[in-house]
Amino acid sequence: MVDVTDLLTDLNSDQLKAVTHQAGPAMVLAGAGSGKTKVLTTRVAWLLANRMALPEEILLATFTNKAAQEMNRRVYDLTGFSLPFAGTFHSLCAKILRKEAHHLHLPVGFSIYDAADQTSLINQIYKANQLDAKRYKPVMIKAKISEAKNELLTPERSAALAADDFQEFVARAYKLYQHALEQQSALDFDDLLLLTVRLFKQHPDVLARYQEQITHVLIDEYQDTNKAQYQLTKYFALPQENIYVVGDFAQSIYAWRGADYRNLNKLKKDFPTMAEYRLEQNYRSTQTILDAATQIIAQNTSHPILNLWTENKQREPITLIETETGELEAQTIARCIADAHASRDYSQFAILYRTNAQSRAFEE
Repeated sequence: MVDVTDLLTDLNSDQLKAVTHQAGPAMVLAGAGSGKTKVLTTRVAWLLANRMALPEEILLATFTNKAAQEMNRRVYDLTGFSLPFAGTFHSLCAKILRKEAHHLHLPVGFSIYDAADQTSLINQIYKANQLDAKRYKPVMIKAKISEAKNELLTPERSAALAADDFQEFVARAYKLYQHALEQQSALDFDDLLLLTVRLFKQHPDVLARYQEQITHVLIDEYQDTNKAQYQLTKYFALPQENIYVVGDFAQSIYAWRGADYRNLNKLKKDFPTMAEYRLEQNYRSTQTILDAATQIIAQNTSHPILNLWTENKQREPITLIETETGELEAQTIARCIADAHASRDYSQFAILYRTNAQSRAFEE
């Protein structure tokens, strides 16, 4: 394990304050490019180096497999330890359910269906029950079932809340879908969260066992949590209340899959002694880009706005060009790239477009 002093050497003053938070709940509001992954993994290493926790007492959660692998690698490089409870919310819940399956009368060897498996199963349900795929598209019903599960709603509760024909159809399809999953000894990704919440709610003795073991909970990208993940956060964080979340209201982009950036505010209400740290130094962009982004984001008055700054004071301006058609837009951008290619390699250019439908014109 590295020396504690060496661990903190490369941190700026705000990162240092966040990493060395002593105990109790803490929220780190981290702007884009501010080194949040570095802070999160260094925080884990700092806890271990100061013997404030053992590896098996730390839960480290994030949202994508890639991010989880990167965090695990960094923690290992810093400490030489692998954390038993580190990964995505879904992988952690799967691990718990494999161990505790009997409490919910689940087969230990349950399958986990991915998106393609889910779509196939819903199509089978449509066919077997002669449901109208033209009126209510299966892909839309799949999304609505996922939404219900992320809100911790059972098929029965969904039916009770249905206020129109569409919602009644969703509730019926949800019930048929859930029955089909059970028949095939399968769970989908949303079940992993839903059933872990149910496990802890229905079996306080099981919850107490995990709460006794896990003394520190660290969660990345907290603005992307949904209702189920928020409830899991509260379960894991008690009774020690050593909950440490990193997030940024302005970077929430997953509302379409149930994420609610307001969970950051709810967390403050549920943990009123929560300390707040801000990472506002950016290491990725120029000040011009940061100023432009901040001016746009600042129009949103519903949450705190970070004042991002950087030592990179390069003042190359942002250019705005308006065109009348998508084809003309693509031609204009292609010309800009061709003109600038003399001084830059093509690998230094990126084109971002809002929808996939726009890509064809740029490609041509």
